[in-house]
Amino acid sequence: MTDAQKESVALFRYGLIAPILSDSGHKKSYIQEICAKFHVVPVYGKREFTNKTIAEWLRLFRKHGLPGLFPKSRSDIGVPRVILPELRQSIISEREKTPDLSVVLFYKRLVKSGIIYPDKVSYHSVYRLLKFCNLLRTSDKDSSERKRFSHSVVNFVWQTDASVGPYLKINGKALQTNLFAIIDDCSRVITFAQFFFTEKQEDFLSVVKQAVLRRGIPKILYTDNGKVFCSKLLEFVCAGLQINLVHTHPYDPRAKGKIERFFGTVRSSFYPLLKVDPVNSLEELNSRFWRWLEDHYHRKPHSSIGCPPIELFMSQADSLRLVTNPDDIQPLFWNRAQRKVHSDCTVSLDKRLYEAPQVYAGQKLDIRFDSDNPEKVFAFKDGKPLFQLNPVNQAANAHAKRNKVSDSPSIQFQSLFSGERL
Repeated sequence: MTDAQKESVALFRYGLIAPILSDSGHKKSYIQEICAKFHVVPVYGKREFTNKTIAEWLRLFRKHGLPGLFPKSRSDIGVPRVILPELRQSIISEREKTPDLSVVLFYKRLVKSGIIYPDKVSYHSVYRLLKFCNLLRTSDKDSSERKRFSHSVVNFVWQTDASVGPYLKINGKALQTNLFAIIDDCSRVITFAQFFFTEKQEDFLSVVKQAVLRRGIPKILYTDNGKVFCSKLLEFVCAGLQINLVHTHPYDPRAKGKIERFFGTVRSSFYPLLKVDPVNSLEELNSRFWRWLEDHYHRKPHSSIGCPPIELFMSQADSLRLVTNPDDIQPLFWNRAQRKVHSDCTVSLDKRLYEAPQVYAGQKLDIRFDSDNPEKVFAFKDGKPLFQLNPVNQAANAHAKRNKVSDSPSIQFQSLFSGERL
């Protein structure tokens, strides 16, 4: 299994336990719910889990962070399971003949016909096979209803989305802007928002970072299924900050009513001001927008909560989970890439060469780097930091003494990653 596949599995496991970590209540019912159905797991396919498995993942995450959820190699790879492929196909074929029989009656039919022997194949094994193949009898449809809600605790849930912004005339060309915004579900405070000319992953992540630095860390980040909101890097950021990333059901914009209503307020209250007094740059647009947020939106009584958003938010300031040292979270927002170490121990990244220890020649490494600082480039393995890569100094290498290859890199790597969950 590759590092990327292991990371995908670890992120999936974190996604299941994140609601428990957020302490949203109903833990027991939530665990029973996720243990009662199959889940499509990256690499592994459809799987179901037990309470013990969920408890073990919680223990590993609390002790080691996200790296604790990386899968270990199985010791029984290649060992046949209870129902062999030939028998499995026979059971499936028989089931297709009698799709309306209950599993209990179907199992008795298999035993009576001699297809299986009860001392070799249990009822539960047959049930799991039928469930995996979607051959159980038709289950009840989802009858969930939609109710209007609002959380009573600030920074419990943040809703986020993007909206089309106004056009700006730059050098004679009309360029459209895009607005990313995050709203606190309880107080309606905009934890951060900003206009961009693009709608890229790095734009949204910069908004998330500023929101966390300014307003604290939420327990849940609620987004839709847009491309920028489903990136692997966003999953890593949320896992590192212990934020439960939750996506709405596809094609369900009403699920994020609060952020949509805020965009409506921006269109009706802020954009008209730009027609009276136009702006000439993106910097001026954001400056005017932030001033409007703080002076008008945050300080005007909100009809849904009966007081100004900032007043309700600050009334619970003592309970906020704040970032005490901004440098601690910077590595979470770094870009990621996979690179193969060349035979000359170099790694190519953004048209620059970096040096790696000789023992990693020919291996693929998980590279994390700060786009704003080309000196900060690090190699990771199974979610854990290995070493820092330094830019190649060809002049110095021409006179460097060649050492014998050792079994471990000589670079000792601790620095800013110590004690951090990545």
